[in-house]
Formats: sequence, structure tokens, C-alpha cells
Amino acid sequence: MNTQTIRRFACALVDADEAEGPSLAVSVKYRNNPSSYDGGAPWGRTKIEEDRIQDPGFGSGPVSFEDIEWISVSRVPARQVNVPGHIKKFDALVALCSEIDGVVITADSVTMNIA
Repeated sequence: MNTQTIRRFACALVDADEAEGPSLAVSVKYRNNPSSYDGGAPWGRTKIEEDRIQDPGFGSGPVSFEDIEWISVSRVPARQVNVPGHIKKFDALVALCSEIDGVVITADSVTMNIA
């Protein structure tokens, strides 16, 4: 997958998350790492560069797009805090990602598989 498509998805995630309410619950899986990481999406567009995210908030520092295996956002967060607000942001993400190649949209999640 090309970096422009990944960058477009990251920007859609930031744009959807900018509305008032709880941050979207994001899961990220890095290549060559058996674990996935859960956190919010407080990046802001200024942190998204051409081929990396300056600090995605998972304690990893700058992350190159090529180091990410997948990024996923669940419709309902694991922490059941302000679920209606989260769903509203999720629905915005669905609308923003509907025409991005490689993004899988289901009733329960939005996922970009980068591998």
C-alpha cells in the first residue's frame, strides 16, 4: 500500500476525531511485534508527515507507515465511556474513509490493513 493512501487514512482519522467528545479508540499492530496497542487518536494533522506519524500516542515515538501492519477503530469502544459520542465520531470516520482503497468498513469497525 502506498504512503499517500495511508496518510489519507490517518488524516481521516484525525478529522473524525476532532469533534467534541471522547477520542476514538484506536488499535494499532506493528510489524514484527506480536502485540497490538490500544489508545486514542489525539495526533492532530500537524503530527502526520509524508511517511510517518510523529508520535501516535502508544509510547513508541515516531512511527513510519511501513512499520504499521494495521490500524483499526471499533464502533463501540472497549471502555464504555460516552458511547453515543464515540459512535458519532465512528460514523464520521466511515463517511471519510468510504472511498479510500484498502480500508475495510464493517458494521463493527473501520480497518486499514497496510501489510
